[in-house]
Amino acid sequence: MAKDRGAVKMKSPIYLHPEDDPKLASAPGQDGPVPIPELTCAACEFDFGQMTVGETGEHTFVVTNTGQAAAILHSGATMMVTRVTLSSNVLAPGESVDVSIRWGAGRAANPGFLQGAWLYCEGYSSSQQEFVIRGEVVAAPK
Repeated sequence: MAKDRGAVKMKSPIYLHPEDDPKLASAPGQDGPVPIPELTCAACEFDFGQMTVGETGEHTFVVTNTGQAAAILHSGATMMVTRVTLSSNVLAPGESVDVSIRWGAGRAANPGFLQGAWLYCEGYSSSQQEFVIRGEVVAAPK
C-alpha cells in the first residue's frame, strides 16, 4: 500500500511495482531499461538527544545520486519540520547535495518526538529518500 504523503502533490503517479512505471520501460531503439536517478543517504536518521519545549533544531544530511540519470529534486515534510533546504535542486549522476532540515520542538514535552522529511525526483516515483528526526522534548526548567 502506498504511504500517505500528506499535502504533497506529486506531478506523476506512484506505481506500486516499478515494472508498471512506463518511464522504466525500454525506450524505442534502446536495449534495456531507461536510466533513472537513485537517491542514497549513508545516514538518513538523526537523533538530537534532548531539546527543551519551544527550541528549534537543525541537521544537514548528504544525499548522493547513485543512479544513471540526472535528478530534479523536490521536498516534503511532516508538520513539525519548518524548513527543508537543498544546496541544489538538480543532481547529476554521482553528485551529492546537502539537505538541511529544521524543526521545532513544539509546545509540550514529548518523550517520543518523531518527525520526518523526504526528497523525491520529479517524474520518477521510485526514486525517493526519507529522513527521520527523533529525540526527546522536555519541559522548560521553572
